Amino acid sequence: IHAFTDGVTLVTSGNQTVIVADALNINLTDTETWLVGATLASRLEVTGTATMLAGSANELTITARDLSGNVDTTYNGIKSLTFSGPGIAPGGQIPTIGGLDVGATILVNFTSGISDASAATLIAYSAQTITVDVNDGTINSTGYGLNLTVNPAPTTRLDLTPDEGLAVSGAPF
Repeated sequence: IHAFTDGVTLVTSGNQTVIVADALNINLTDTETWLVGATLASRLEVTGTATMLAGSANELTITARDLSGNVDTTYNGIKSLTFSGPGIAPGGQIPTIGGLDVGATILVNFTSGISDASAATLIAYSAQTITVDVNDGTINSTGYGLNLTVNPAPTTRLDLTPDEGLAVSGAPF
């Protein structure tokens, strides 16, 4: 008999097997399988495409994870989320998620700890490298946000300034 005074700690969700064996007699073994469930979510994780063009869409997925990184399958239903990260473009375009301005609260449905498909579509307009984070009021994605590079979109027009006015013949303006 050997007693593990601190017990055995299993951290990965799903079926986990614990095997004990006698090092001197290979015929003395025992195998037990345990179904390990996640604990309550302690963080949110944001994933999506790591690069995008300004003005295009980026489908984000939000996953609720416990301290060990397991998906908290009990994190279900509609959650009020607030996203941060992308800034306003030089032309004044405000980034959106799910059609609402970044920083506004949006409702996202979760099934078994993962946001539903197309529930959080980001459109960013400012060329920048940022981290997209999310917060549900209790837990957040700090350290687990999406590191995102927004590249400039292809040029679609040229603007000559000043727009128009008066000019004097032969004089620069």
